[in-house]
Amino acid sequence: MKVFVSWSGERSKKVALIMFDWLKDLLPNAEPWMSARSVEAGQWWVGELQSSMQEAEFGILCLTPENLQSPWILFEAGALMMANNKNGTEGNAKIGRVIPLLVGLRKAELTFPLAQFQAVESDRQGFWELALAANQSLAVDESAEPSKVALNKKFAALWPTLQARIQSIQEMSAATDDQKGGAGKKLSDREMLQEVLEKVRNLENVPNNNINRAAEQQQDWEDYFIQGLHHANRRNGRESDKQALYYYSLCKATMPDYLPPNEKARLITYHAAILKRLGRLDEAESELSLALKLATQHDEIADALYNMAGVLSMKGETSQALDCLEKMVERQPWRRLPHAYFFNVWHEPRFQALQRRIAHHLGNEARLLGQLKTRNDPMHD
Repeated sequence: MKVFVSWSGERSKKVALIMFDWLKDLLPNAEPWMSARSVEAGQWWVGELQSSMQEAEFGILCLTPENLQSPWILFEAGALMMANNKNGTEGNAKIGRVIPLLVGLRKAELTFPLAQFQAVESDRQGFWELALAANQSLAVDESAEPSKVALNKKFAALWPTLQARIQSIQEMSAATDDQKGGAGKKLSDREMLQEVLEKVRNLENVPNNNINRAAEQQQDWEDYFIQGLHHANRRNGRESDKQALYYYSLCKATMPDYLPPNEKARLITYHAAILKRLGRLDEAESELSLALKLATQHDEIADALYNMAGVLSMKGETSQALDCLEKMVERQPWRRLPHAYFFNVWHEPRFQALQRRIAHHLGNEARLLGQLKTRNDPMHD
């Protein structure tokens, strides 16, 4: 069972490191994932983060007073919830849970959206509840639940060390820390956008030090990418789409030259998908043409083809749209085709054939064909 440990800010990071070690000792079959421990040098940090959230069956949010409004925490909480909902099925299901761990906080201090999760406080009872929940999720995955007696015995043995480490963190002052997006106060959308603009302007004033500049530039473009993902997946109409476009544009402007072509293709496709949503079809088509030239891997090629097909369909270029769709279905025969993008080809025989092929692949033709008009792709469509 993969356990995603989310953090934002210095105190929260220390708690997350403790959770990483504690989970490995308490539940040997668990696979905790925490960015500071699990991402190796040279790996694409954003890709590893996104992949780990999608695969996680259990999530722990390390919350402190200073990170309650952190965009990172809110983004990861929402992504984990969506991943767990996606992983869950009827009957013999994986039990996906997201549990906020409160350090220096009481449950009554949580506000929505984080208040929708069942939180635990950082005392013995809270950690015991966390251990039981993680053990239960592990049992569903492994079909072999360690007895509560055995778990309690191991928990009791580990508790003195855990208690001492947590107490030392609780005594830390709530220092302002912008690491990984942490923030000491809630910012309005306007203030957040202004802060991003200031970062971009300040790039011009960075000293002529290639190492420092590269490090700062990488931090910026990754931050912008995550903000773009957050707003794109909110699906809250044109306003959230415009915010997603804004951050993806900043990401494109600051992404490093050494980024592999396939990763550039992914970013360009995400940016083009938002242009498509906003009806800026010529711009989207131009970007997707570039993405298709850069993409080298299966998923990125299929994603660019899907979005290009949607753009061409919306422009009324039905034959070219269907050509792209047929190539896409060869790579991703499970991807749904929403009416919002493919209304111009909806009754074309070639399109109907693709629908049947997708329905056959999913093994539930009647349900799929009845819902195609109301369901969208879960990520960037």
